[in-house]
Amino acid sequence: MQYSAYSVVFSILAFTGCLACIPPLVVHIRAGNTAAIILTVGVIIMCSFNALNALLWPTAASDTWWNGKILCDIEAKLYFGQAVSFNGVLLCLFRHIASILDTDRMSLGASRRQRMVTITVEIGLCIVLPCIVMAAHCLVSPQRYWIRTIAGCTPSLDNSWPSLVLIYMWPMALCLAACIYCVRAMVRLWRHRKEMSTVLSSTPGVTRSQHIRLISFSAVLLLIYLPLDVIAFAGFMRTKWHLYSWAYNHPADWSDIVVFVPQKTVSFDRWSQTFAAYILFGFYGTGHEATRIYSFWIHSLKQGLRRGDGWKPNTMGTVGISHSVPPEASDSHVSTETFQLTELGQ
Repeated sequence: MQYSAYSVVFSILAFTGCLACIPPLVVHIRAGNTAAIILTVGVIIMCSFNALNALLWPTAASDTWWNGKILCDIEAKLYFGQAVSFNGVLLCLFRHIASILDTDRMSLGASRRQRMVTITVEIGLCIVLPCIVMAAHCLVSPQRYWIRTIAGCTPSLDNSWPSLVLIYMWPMALCLAACIYCVRAMVRLWRHRKEMSTVLSSTPGVTRSQHIRLISFSAVLLLIYLPLDVIAFAGFMRTKWHLYSWAYNHPADWSDIVVFVPQKTVSFDRWSQTFAAYILFGFYGTGHEATRIYSFWIHSLKQGLRRGDGWKPNTMGTVGISHSVPPEASDSHVSTETFQLTELGQ
């Protein structure tokens, strides 16, 4: 099999992006940030698929392509699921930021009920809703899937109104809702800019730099996915629609219909998934918490090599960081929500 330079470069970047997401994932798991964990896992999965697809279908010689069965069945469904999930994460992040900046409802800590509501909302928007959309895709998929050069497995979609309601509407709606919360957060940030030190000091364990990092990370993601959602939504609206037909979307030979679409480059949405991995690393793979994780890994590796026993499991905690809780967060009144924001901002 011949490989093009484009496919090799794209595969390497996607695979490296997977590795770059590991430190941020550890940081988010330690902090217990549900939305951030889902985002990072989703980026790792999509980058893994992108790296693999670029090697399986590297050139436009479609007559020699593998049909991709089973693998593409999974990828085709996850493609739409991750689009909904990523935008759900954006909504959850800005909802959290707006609540932190709400000086009218500030308190020393969120109640157990408030924390449960937050977790329920995050799981609902980032996991449950994407699963529903993936299941609904079966209703508007006239072909089993498409296979494109380098990009590989791509879901097929019927040009009818159910596709708008079941698939394309949700990423756009979630992203617009995230924009609303973003505006609210920015207004509150501007309104209280002179008292921001006081506002942050009323939330134990949160520093100004950590808070700005969280806002910056969320804003960068929004700047990436808002244009992508608008382009995808507008592109679908410009297509020529036809009446929905169950028979057209579920022919007798549906399982055998695989469409091969040779092309020269990868679509922008696949590149955005790879860029998201490096953005995650830039914000959460270079902070103080990540640095301590690297130090522990290096120390454990040296100890293992010195003893000749290989890698030693951590006996000091989930990632072996002795200072798993910031000193200023030792107060019994510090809330889980506050600690999560502290960890997310690092």
